[in-house]
Amino acid sequence: MICTWNRAGLLGGCLESLVGPQDLAPERYEVLVVDDGSTDDTGHVVREAAAAEGAPAIRHVVQPHLGQPAARNRGLELARGAVVYFVDDDEIAPPGLLRRVLGRLAENPALDGVGGPYRDRGGGLRTCAECSLADAGGASADERHETWRLLGGNMALRARLFEEVGRFDPELAGRGDDTEWFHRARGRRFEIDPELWIWHRRDQLGALGLVRHAFRQGLAIPLSFERQGRRYRPAPGRILRSLAHSVRRRCARGLWLAARDLGGSVAFLRRRLARSGAAGQ
Repeated sequence: MICTWNRAGLLGGCLESLVGPQDLAPERYEVLVVDDGSTDDTGHVVREAAAAEGAPAIRHVVQPHLGQPAARNRGLELARGAVVYFVDDDEIAPPGLLRRVLGRLAENPALDGVGGPYRDRGGGLRTCAECSLADAGGASADERHETWRLLGGNMALRARLFEEVGRFDPELAGRGDDTEWFHRARGRRFEIDPELWIWHRRDQLGALGLVRHAFRQGLAIPLSFERQGRRYRPAPGRILRSLAHSVRRRCARGLWLAARDLGGSVAFLRRRLARSGAAGQ
C-alpha cells in the first residue's frame, strides 16, 4: 500500500520499483495507491505504471485530503491480501524485496509483522559520520531481532491484526499514528531484519523542506503521546543540543531533530493554552 498526496514526481519511481524488479509473480500481489486528494499528475502516473508489461494489479483509490492515517485506513478497507505491506511514496524498493518480506513471514508463522531499516539515497543534505537521516526512526539494525514496533514506511503486517487491534488514529496526521498503533499492538511479535531495507529518497529534499517536514511531524507528537497514555514534555535543552550538533558537525540530522522537537513544543503549548481557556469559561 502506498499513501500519497501531490508527489507524483516521487510516486513514479516508487511504483516502478514495485513492478519489474521484484521477481514475484504478478498474480501474487497487488499495489494499492491511496490518493489523499492530490491535484497533480498522480492519476496519470498510476495509469502508466499499471499499463507496464508484467505489472501486477495496481488500483488507484482517491479520497478527500484527510491525512495519512485516514488514507491508510481507507486502504485497509479495500486491501485483499493476507499481508499488507506499507511503503511511502518517496521510497524505492530494491530488487527482490517483496519476495524476501513474504519469505520471512512464511518461514515464521508466529510473527505478526516484519520490516527493516531505511537507507538514504541521493540528496545534498550532509550528516556527520555518526548520524544518518535514514535511521532517524531508530530502527537500524546489524542483525535480525524482535521489536515492539516497525518503521511506518517499511512494514509488512498480517491483515488480521487490524481486526484485533483496530486501525490507525485519523487525528494523528503528521507523525505518531504508526507508533500509537504499535502501542496498542503490544504483545504481538514483530521483527526487524536488516536484509529488508528500503531506499529512502533524499534528492528532492533541501534544508528548508527538511525543517518544514520535521516541524509538521513534531506538531502531532503530543497528541500521539496522549493516546499512548504517556506524558509529553518539551525539551528546550535537547533542541539547543541538536542545533549545536548541527552547526558544529554540519549535520542535517541535528537540524531535523531540533525542528521536530520545536514542533512538539509548539503543539504542547497550544494544547495547554486551549485547556486553560476551556477551564476558564
